Amino acid sequence: MFETYVADIKNAWETDKAEANLAALFSSFVQGAFDIQANAFVFEQTIQMADIKRRGRTDILFGDLVFEFKKNKSFKTADRNQLRNYLIEMNKSGQKYTGLFTDGLNFEAYTLRDGELHPVDDFNLADLSLKHAFVKLDAYLY
Repeated sequence: MFETYVADIKNAWETDKAEANLAALFSSFVQGAFDIQANAFVFEQTIQMADIKRRGRTDILFGDLVFEFKKNKSFKTADRNQLRNYLIEMNKSGQKYTGLFTDGLNFEAYTLRDGELHPVDDFNLADLSLKHAFVKLDAYLY
């Protein structure tokens, strides 16, 4: 299952699939690997960002995790600002969210500290053994 997922993500990169395809591949993989129900994932959650009078949509919301998928394997300043704005708005509920940028294999995890993104972790699933990849994902999903 893991090796198939890695191959599917790499194929999606090579065929320039949309970010929504990456999100669908990821959610399908973690549903099967971690026995998570499909309805636990919220796709394209609209976030009203009052401070900048704009709306945005998270790619996947799962519990206290906000996943933002980017197909270019590099996460730009504008992308980070968007994630920062999502976390600011969502944290107003009192729950503390973690933001994860990913292209499906490379992950960068962020929390908010004093209104700014604070990096807490980064990893590449393809560089990890099967066991370590599952441990790493498990630490975020549960």
